[in-house]
Amino acid sequence: MPRKAKINGAATDYAKYFVNVESSIPRRLADFLVWAAKEMPKRAISLPQVAKVVLILPKTPKIDGKEIDRLRNAIPRARQILLKEHRRGLLNIPGSGLRATLDSEDLATSQFERAAQRVVNSIEHLDHNRAAIKLSEISDTEVRTRVSRVSQACKTLTSGEVLERLRLPAPPPRK
Repeated sequence: MPRKAKINGAATDYAKYFVNVESSIPRRLADFLVWAAKEMPKRAISLPQVAKVVLILPKTPKIDGKEIDRLRNAIPRARQILLKEHRRGLLNIPGSGLRATLDSEDLATSQFERAAQRVVNSIEHLDHNRAAIKLSEISDTEVRTRVSRVSQACKTLTSGEVLERLRLPAPPPRK
């Protein structure tokens, strides 16, 4: 059985959490966020507090410290672990901290819809660039071929229903 270390001096909410010291930092981060999502749903935890727990630090680090940098570097891999193994997203909420999504609805409203909007924005940006390019002015045949092929795909994406199906309707007004 892997050794675990209890978090000493952590806030009361985290006193029940045990860190698997043999796990990688991204794995520890993912595991902690899953635990926190179950224990404290939708509560974002500040980066310094997450670093204190995940890195098993005796005191809370400063926001500009090297421990926070280590934690930030672990976020992309922890995000992958959460999505693949737990079907959860990782939210980095500016000014508040980190949290894992709770369920499919939380994931859909917090990340999926934003990702769909980024796809729409990217396609529109690509189409604006495509419209500004004159193939006749491109002398390099390889570049012209690539631009032509991408232009055809771009026209398909922006024509008809494709772009409109990606574009999500506005959410209902909050009460």
